[in-house]
Parts: sequence; structure tokens; C-alpha cells
Amino acid sequence: MKKIIFCGLLFVFSAYSLYSQVGINAVSPEGALHIKSLTLPADNKGVLVGSDGSDGLSVSINDVEHPSASVSLGANNKAFIPNSVALVDARGNAAGNPIKNPVDGMVVYNTARGGEVPNNVIPGLYVFNSALNKWMYCLTESSNRQTKIYTLYSELTLPTTKLYNSANGTAGFAPLNLVAVGASTPTNYIEVMSDAAYAMMLTLSGAIPSVSSFQKMTIYVAAVSLKSDGTVDKVLDIAEIDPTAFSQGSRTGGVTYPLTLGFDAHRGERISVRIASYEGTPSWTLKPGETSIVFFKI
Repeated sequence: MKKIIFCGLLFVFSAYSLYSQVGINAVSPEGALHIKSLTLPADNKGVLVGSDGSDGLSVSINDVEHPSASVSLGANNKAFIPNSVALVDARGNAAGNPIKNPVDGMVVYNTARGGEVPNNVIPGLYVFNSALNKWMYCLTESSNRQTKIYTLYSELTLPTTKLYNSANGTAGFAPLNLVAVGASTPTNYIEVMSDAAYAMMLTLSGAIPSVSSFQKMTIYVAAVSLKSDGTVDKVLDIAEIDPTAFSQGSRTGGVTYPLTLGFDAHRGERISVRIASYEGTPSWTLKPGETSIVFFKI
């Protein structure tokens, strides 16, 4: 008889404990589950797990429980780090993407570059949009107000080419090797940070050899989009300019010519400026520091 009473009491207390609060290193648990480290200061809440007021759970770290939040963080000198992944393409179903079957609102920090425009990805924070089946890049203020000034990094004597047409394309054109104002590392492309319309205001300045009479120079200047391997994907805009080479006697002269190119571009797209001189016209050597580009969003 005593054994039966003992087991019954054990059952009653066990059943009661299922509905009580559980504390680990917490004398007075503040949630269904309250975990603290012995090394935490007294005012640190630790980890609290409780009801969200509906049918789910609320988890808080170093904070009080918030019924309207599933997870709340209370530190005032720490940050939240989302999972870092290497996306290969912005499309959610793209082969090679590490996250299978993503759903609306998933947040990741992408560490890689990949894909082709307009489904390319660059490092940064992404949120998944299931309606578009696409990882959406989160814009920053700096990317939303992209205006940069570049100068030519090294001297460039223009290569010669045949008459420009769709068949010849930009074959034989040379890229402008640029350096941004305030930077020291040159590059032959400008990376676009957001989908928008852009303009390039170019000032081309350089030297020409001595000529005995007036001669028209025919120059082609193109803004091109690059593939991931650095080759030309497509021509975004192209202009023909015809500066005049004046007679300078026995001395070398100079020519300065302004022009503007405009185009639509996508986030992560790499834009290169390619230039060439039509064969048979005087050569033109562009000078570093004198040739410049102002690149801005329209």
C-alpha cells in the first residue's frame, strides 16, 4: 500500500512540473524556460523562452519577452549576424544556390559574385521574394546616390580600327584604365550599385603628332557591359566624335573634347569605356590626369 501511495504522489508532482517554469542557473525563472550563465551580470536576462500570446513561442536574448516578436535581442553593443552564404544567381531555383526551396522573407548575407545580368549577385544583404522567385539586394544610401569621378590612370595611344558597325562591334577598341578620385588602385570598369539610368560625362584630352594641315580625327567612344569573364557583353551607348587636328608646324599639339554617354544599367553590372581611332586619321595619345569621367545616376 505504501508503494502505491508513493508512486501516485510521484505522478502528481511529475505532471505538475510539466506546466511549471524551468530555470537553469536562474533562481526565479521569468519564462517557461530561462537559461543564464553563472558568469553573466545580474541584470543580464540570459535566454528566455515563453509564449508569444498566441499559439507560438517567443525567444528573447538579454531582453524581456515581447509578445509581438518571435525573437528579440537586447544587447546595446552587439550586432545580429545573418547566415553567410555564397549565392551563384539571384533566382531562387538556380542550380548551385546553397538554399533550397527559399521562402518569403528569408534573409542572408551573400559573400560571392555570380550570375549574369540581370540575375547576377554581388556581396551584400539579400531578402527573398517568392512572387519574383528572386533574392532581392538591399540597397544602401551610398549605392542609391552613386556619383563618382575617375581620371585616366596611364597614358593611352588610341588603337586604330575599321569603320564602326554592328558586325565589327568594338573589336580592336582599347579600355580606359581608370582610377577613382581618392583611390590608388586602377580598374578598367565601373561597377553599378543599383538599377537605374546613368550618364558619363567624359573629357578626353591628349597629344597629337605634328600635322602640316587641318585634319579631321574620327574617334569612337563606347560604353560597354562586361561579362563575368571580362569580355564585352553588349554595347550600351557609342558616339563618334570628330575633333580637328590643327597645323602646329614642327611642334606637337593637343586636343581636348567633351562628350556624354547615357544608358540603363543593372546592379552589379560592370561598365567599361572602350575607345579607338578610325584608321587613316592622326593618332591621339590621351594623358593621365587630364582625361576624366564623371559617372552619375540620372
